[in-house]
Amino acid sequence: MKHFSILLPVLFFISGFFACTPKNDLKTIGKLEQELRSTNYNSETDSSVSKAVQPLADKLLLAYLGFVKENPESPLSGDYLCRAGGLAESYHKDVSEAIKIYESVFRDYPGTQAEMLALNRLGAIYRYKLHQPAKAKEYYESFVSKYPFTSQSMEFKQIIDSINQEKPGK
Repeated sequence: MKHFSILLPVLFFISGFFACTPKNDLKTIGKLEQELRSTNYNSETDSSVSKAVQPLADKLLLAYLGFVKENPESPLSGDYLCRAGGLAESYHKDVSEAIKIYESVFRDYPGTQAEMLALNRLGAIYRYKLHQPAKAKEYYESFVSKYPFTSQSMEFKQIIDSINQEKPGK
């Protein structure tokens, strides 16, 4: 009985440790992603977010951010930040949260696929949603200078040329 009383706190400690591991965070994220996909909400075609979808998107966004906060060195963290940015961009009318998230990817995960996506999204947000072509151009130029030999780089060079040809104030 004496050994059991010593072992019990150790077992609680160990079970608590495993309850907070990324594995469980990943299960939660996977479940939330699946639930959100099952709603069939399409941010491109649906004009408003349903009351059922918004809380689910918010939970998933917080799960992504929580994972990154707890596991900043994980190879998944940059990708999860981009996914969080995508949720913020799609489900919130104000894109400022998405911009902050994408800028953190740009700052904290250089040289990754996540950075490439973040630069792409930042350029698109500034150009098409905020109508700030000069700011969009900065992100596109950053992408082109860092990743000159990608197919996206060629596309962004064309966008930069188009921005250069636009009249100021447009």
